[in-house]
Amino acid sequence: MAAVRSAVGISPSGLQQSLALQADRLSKRHQLRAASAIPRNRTALERRSLVVRASNERFDIGDFGARDPRADELESQFGDKVLGNADTEHRILLPSGITEVAGLSARNCAPLPAGTQPLAEPGARELLKRVVGWKLVSDPSNPSALRLRGEWRVRDEESGQELMRRVGVVVEGQQQQCGGSQQADMSLEQGYVVRVDLHTPAIGGLSENDFIIAAKVDIIKVSDLIKKARFWA
Repeated sequence: MAAVRSAVGISPSGLQQSLALQADRLSKRHQLRAASAIPRNRTALERRSLVVRASNERFDIGDFGARDPRADELESQFGDKVLGNADTEHRILLPSGITEVAGLSARNCAPLPAGTQPLAEPGARELLKRVVGWKLVSDPSNPSALRLRGEWRVRDEESGQELMRRVGVVVEGQQQQCGGSQQADMSLEQGYVVRVDLHTPAIGGLSENDFIIAAKVDIIKVSDLIKKARFWA
């Protein structure tokens, strides 16, 4: 009130200067109070940061930031064409090199160029780290060639047939991507074990396409078909 009384009868510019001076005095007073409350074993940096936080008092100086639209603004429908509207179509473009670091399941098989050689065992073992539950085996008809094998123990014969159907859907879809060069040999073995052997007959061994198919098979839902193991407490 003292500041207001002293400002009566002065010009608007003088009133503004008086209010600014009063606010500056209040700010310095808060800083001095905060500094006197700081333990002396604090470092200079800690004291400075605490003073800044303590002096950041809330003053009634109006609203900052966004506000609610007025009635006339709502009637004008000003937000219907701005970017960020609920009906705006957003497209997320991935970098061109994302396939080099993304999981194999995010990729699709590609046609093999003429003269493509089968993967050697070291290269196949590197790709084997990127799929789950698969192993390398020798081709029965050609021991020097490799196959990629996955096995699942299912509950019964019906579950085995359903699992092979689901795997077949994945394989068929990828065969269309690569011109039918991939092959999956599936069988239901004794003890209700579904066995899937992936290979590329066109090159007499394994290609990266086989591992892409294996990664896609890995994400097939099989929890309703797999035989549950018993646990005794």
